[in-house]
Amino acid sequence: MSRYHVYTDARHSDGSLAGGHDLTIYTTQGGDTLATLYTTETGTTTLDNPYEIPSSGIVEFWTEDANPWVLAEGDTVRRPLHINISEGEVVSVKDYGATGDGVTDDTVAIQATIDAVAVTGGVVFLPAGTYRVDFSTYVAVNCALHVPAGVTLRGYGAEATIIKLVDSASCTSYADKIIYCGYSEAAAHDHIGIESLGVDGNLSGQGANDYYSGIYFDYCGHPHCSDVEVRNIPGAVTPATAETGCFVCVSCYHAVFTRCAAYGGGASSGSGFMDNASLNTRHTDCYAEGFAWSGFTAWKCIGDCYVGCTSQDNVGNGFNCEYGADVSYASCLAGSIAPEWDPDPTPYDSATTFTNDHGFVVSYDSIRTRFAACAADYCENGGWFCYGAKDVTLSSCTASHAGTNGFFFGDNPGVDMASCRATDNAAAGVYLSGTTTDVRISGGTFTDNDTGFDFSSLANSQGIHISREAVLAGNTVSAYLANALLGYGCDGSQHIRTDNTSWGVPAVPASTTTKTNDFPFHVGVHIIGGVVSDVTVTSATDEDASLGAATYCEVEPGGSITLTYDSAPTWVWRRA
Repeated sequence: MSRYHVYTDARHSDGSLAGGHDLTIYTTQGGDTLATLYTTETGTTTLDNPYEIPSSGIVEFWTEDANPWVLAEGDTVRRPLHINISEGEVVSVKDYGATGDGVTDDTVAIQATIDAVAVTGGVVFLPAGTYRVDFSTYVAVNCALHVPAGVTLRGYGAEATIIKLVDSASCTSYADKIIYCGYSEAAAHDHIGIESLGVDGNLSGQGANDYYSGIYFDYCGHPHCSDVEVRNIPGAVTPATAETGCFVCVSCYHAVFTRCAAYGGGASSGSGFMDNASLNTRHTDCYAEGFAWSGFTAWKCIGDCYVGCTSQDNVGNGFNCEYGADVSYASCLAGSIAPEWDPDPTPYDSATTFTNDHGFVVSYDSIRTRFAACAADYCENGGWFCYGAKDVTLSSCTASHAGTNGFFFGDNPGVDMASCRATDNAAAGVYLSGTTTDVRISGGTFTDNDTGFDFSSLANSQGIHISREAVLAGNTVSAYLANALLGYGCDGSQHIRTDNTSWGVPAVPASTTTKTNDFPFHVGVHIIGGVVSDVTVTSATDEDASLGAATYCEVEPGGSITLTYDSAPTWVWRRA
């Protein structure tokens, strides 16, 4: 029987595989029968198996087991696919036959390298090049590559090392993944890493109904991605059922994404970064662009943190948090501060090109969501959209040039805004609606909007507090505070500096001058101070009632109140 020559320099560019390490050679890939190693092509002298790499780093032997290599007789090859690494090393995929030539399907070679390194853990190195991959079935999941615990894929840079899906890939459903990390909740999948490489989903090369994710972490502990770019992923849009996108974390804990970028396919893509039911995921200096759902989505997550991240040019939202708890955002940008197409449009400029649907969305019973020094600019349907969330805090945040409201809060119990800014928005700087309660606006500037504050859609709200010199200036209407000031426990007008006089609550008129209640409900009027001799209330049917020097009265819709005084009092109108 003819023998086949195996010859390779086992050292890598960094010299990490040197003498003294062992290689175990099997007759078949994944098998457990040791191969016989000969020193020459025809002799009978054999070598030990496991094979000890000499100090030179050169591996050389002859073997009769050619089937795993698919070789012609006498071929000299680099490390064959069935040599398993016995110690954790940095191992090149080219040692297992990968080409990185942008044409050859390298799936089998890369996976073989991963499987070999997975025995003891280590780094799978992909030198510069484009590696084409296709979907297959690993661990009952349709994916191109499966990365288990303890393995890190490391490239030569996101622009230099590209893992690219082949044309007309073998897609089966939205559950397909290009790189799949971990698997199932039955086992721990710790310390999986993806570093310094790019993933190209080859959107244009696939069918119209093909959906899949880029990098997908499933039940992983402490996974990390750094300096990775994923693009051209035709993900599905519904995160609750599909969880598709460029970077996906499902039921993971303490995942870390650093300097990663996701580029979507517009209306045919899901999310850039999708976290589902995960704990304490951290995103630092990450970027998302061009997604139908959101650039960043946290769905049923606890403790997610976004620092210095940017999301823009999405069909959907910049950042989205649903059913979350203790999710925080710091120094994040949704949109562009000065886009080149129009650096300073007016709020009503119909030619404005918007960069997201909403900048930041918090909804569906999310609790304790925090924003610090974040900005939403040029977002079509609002900078912040918070609906049904509890305890939302914003500090030093900015919403500008929105197509509607800068900050919107609907049915939110607990909103705290400190030193925030809303400017050049087409509707209100701050809009409160529904059963939003316990709102505190401390300081801040709200300028050049259509309306500074609009609280007119509140219903039975309680505790709206505006304090510490909030500034309203240059707005078409300063504020519609009607239902807020007519609610319960609300104060504010005496603390707000404004250059407008169009308030929801009327000023005290001159003595003996009648003021009509224009609101569609009864109001209670508290008269404070001054020297008042008479209070007269007239009903909508012109029935007068003189109450003398009363300090409280009620006025029905369409009715009026007249004060007679020597020294003007102040008054507070509240919904009766």
